[in-house]
Amino acid sequence: MNIIELKNINFTYGDKTQALKNINITIEECKTTVILGENGAGKSTLFTLLNGIIKPNSGEYRFNGNIVNYSKKELFYLRKNIGIVFQEPDNQIFSSSVYDEIAFGPRNLKIPEYEIDNIVKESAKETDVTEYFEKPVHFLSYGQKKRVSISSILAMKPKVIIFDEPSACLDVVQKDKLYSLYKKLKNKGITIIISTHDIDFAYKIADNAIVLKNGECIFNGKIDDLFANDKIVQKSCLKYPPVYILYNELIKKHIIKNTYCTPKTIEDIITILNNV
Repeated sequence: MNIIELKNINFTYGDKTQALKNINITIEECKTTVILGENGAGKSTLFTLLNGIIKPNSGEYRFNGNIVNYSKKELFYLRKNIGIVFQEPDNQIFSSSVYDEIAFGPRNLKIPEYEIDNIVKESAKETDVTEYFEKPVHFLSYGQKKRVSISSILAMKPKVIIFDEPSACLDVVQKDKLYSLYKKLKNKGITIIISTHDIDFAYKIADNAIVLKNGECIFNGKIDDLFANDKIVQKSCLKYPPVYILYNELIKKHIIKNTYCTPKTIEDIITILNNV
């Protein structure tokens, strides 16, 4: 089932820059979709449109099967159910303590304080930031701030979470923690949308991919089908993931057979080799 459907969506900024051109895309519920494309391709505009921050000039936006009509009530519902985790956590976090930051959204929803306490603790546990509750936010590391910003979105109980360049400036350990968190969120039935230039990370985490080029969608489908399409990869200036290259070279040299279940990590390839 598709949780998001955009049909013939167009958006032009006040300076006449057409950021989105006749966009037709679908995003599957409970799946992880990566949005790929060069800077200026329209990714940020698409995210603000999905969250209801901007309204398209034309076209139809369906969320959870219903046409978005941009009424005040519907925008509230949309923003509650589609959370955005920005690339820079300092642009998102503004409370003095970790606890208050996570509690901010539920408090705005007028949820009773005794319920908020349970929500905050549950969200903090998911992202492993419970130990920082009383710590001033400005004392946290970059990676810790990232997890706090994710926790603040989780506290709203969204159906969809959008991540803007989540792996940027993170070391290998922090990326692994983020990957584990994504798997937990996916298992909870949350639809994940990720904008990233990190092809290795995208290939490892994603089910589906959307590729934007100069405001147009040039691909919307399975991520394996994307990298099997040389024309689209070249047109979008993408690089092939090293794991994908290695796997196909091993097949060409008849070291392994095509498993029709493309490995996503080096560990997956090692498993295949061990079974040869």
